Amino acid sequence: MAGRTKWTEGKIQEFKDAKRGEGHGTNYIPWLNRLSFSSAGRCRSTGISSKTGRVHEFFSDVEYHFFLCLERDKSVLDIREQFPLDRELTQEVARMLSITHPTYPVTHVPVVMTVDFMVTKLVNGEKRYIGFDTKSASDLEKEARTLAKLEIHRETLALMGSPHHIVLNTTLPRDLINKLEWIRRANVDTAEVTPYEGYWDETEKHFLREFSRAAPSITLSKFCVELDASAGLEPGTAMTAGRQLMFKRIIEPDFSARTIQDSKISQFTLPSSTYITAIRGVA
Repeated sequence: MAGRTKWTEGKIQEFKDAKRGEGHGTNYIPWLNRLSFSSAGRCRSTGISSKTGRVHEFFSDVEYHFFLCLERDKSVLDIREQFPLDRELTQEVARMLSITHPTYPVTHVPVVMTVDFMVTKLVNGEKRYIGFDTKSASDLEKEARTLAKLEIHRETLALMGSPHHIVLNTTLPRDLINKLEWIRRANVDTAEVTPYEGYWDETEKHFLREFSRAAPSITLSKFCVELDASAGLEPGTAMTAGRQLMFKRIIEPDFSARTIQDSKISQFTLPSSTYITAIRGVA
C-alpha cells in the first residue's frame, strides 16, 4: 500500500509527540492506522474488544484472524497492534546483520519498523511480552525482502528481551476462527437503536436465567427458538443475546463441537452458582 503520510523526521516526531505506540490496554495508541495509508485495502475494524476495551484496526485478514485467537486466549492480558520498534536499535541490528534498513519512499528517511502485535501474556505465572508478525504463506515464499525485515524484527526483539514468532495464515485454526467470527458479529453496536434503554442487558439476563435451568439435552438453536416464542421476542433475538454472552465470556461454548448452534446446553460452561443465583433473583 502506498503511504498517505509523507514521512519526514518532523512527521515521525509528530507521531511520537502524539504518544503513538505508547500506553497499554484502553490507553494504547497504535503507531499506524487506516489513515496512514492512501488505500485501506483489506483494513478491518473491530468493535470494542472485551480484552482491551478499545477498537482495533488490522490491515489484512490474517492479522484480524490471529487477533480473534489472541482475544479469546485467557493467558493473554493485552494486545498492542502496530507496535513500533526503537529506530536506532533496528538500524544497529540491520548493520549487524548486513541488511539494508528500510526507508520511506520519496523522503528516504529510515522507517519506524513495527511488529504486527506486541502481546502481554501470562506464562507460568509471569508476565511476558511476545512479538508476533502475521504473514500469508504465499507472500512469504515470494518475498526475500520480507524475510530480511522479519530478521531485523527478531533480533531487535531479542535485544529487548522478547521472543518473536511468525504466524502464517495456513497455521491458524480455521474452524475456531469461523466460530469466533460468528460470536463476534453479534456484538451490539452502542449506537444501535433499541426498543428502550437497557434492552439488551435485560434480554441477556433473561436468556441466562432460562438457559441455566433448561434441559441439558436441548440444543442451543431449539432453546433460542422456544425462548423467542415464550418471551414474545423477534425471531433471532435470543440467539443474538446468547452470542453476546459468549462474546463477553459469561457463558463458554465447547469450541470442539461441530457447530455451536447445534451444541447441547450441557456442552456450555456457565458462570459461578453465585452469579446465576443473583441473575435468577432479577424479575
